[in-house]
Amino acid sequence: EVGGHFYWDIYALYRHIIDGLKLVAHRGESIASIGIDTWGVDFGLLDKDGYLLENQIHYRDSRTEGMIEDCEEYISKDKFYQITGLQFMEINTIYQLLSLAKKRPEMLERADTLLMTPDLFNYFLSGRKCTEYSIASTTQLLDARTHQWSDEIIDSLPIPRKILKEIVPTGTVIG
Repeated sequence: EVGGHFYWDIYALYRHIIDGLKLVAHRGESIASIGIDTWGVDFGLLDKDGYLLENQIHYRDSRTEGMIEDCEEYISKDKFYQITGLQFMEINTIYQLLSLAKKRPEMLERADTLLMTPDLFNYFLSGRKCTEYSIASTTQLLDARTHQWSDEIIDSLPIPRKILKEIVPTGTVIG
């Protein structure tokens, strides 16, 4: 907890990934590939130069309290559920983004890219900005029928579409 908010120490977690890879290399073992799997719903925002705007806020942070109800100002729960098929939980990415739009809009204005946590680690390791399908499904921004970002949801909310990157199939080689 810092300043009344809960954060992930994303750089320490990344350092652990690097240390693990170095340990394997030090042992003389080869690595054919690695996969990144983390918790869902949390994300990092990058600016136009690819720099992380701030350490990721933890999904259990209180900033999303009341956001489910606030979201109904933009799109009905029935319509929302028809599109996504996801249960309504205040920890979902959509409510974290709505909280930013309402309380810290400058963060979304500065953001060029949203990367979910495993995609952020993939970016740190490879430089590629994309969103893996199964982690995209935790955002409540995905159309369950088309398997793409939902234009209807995004256009209904004060969330900039430009921050959402290409969705790639699970198992895609990133770099």
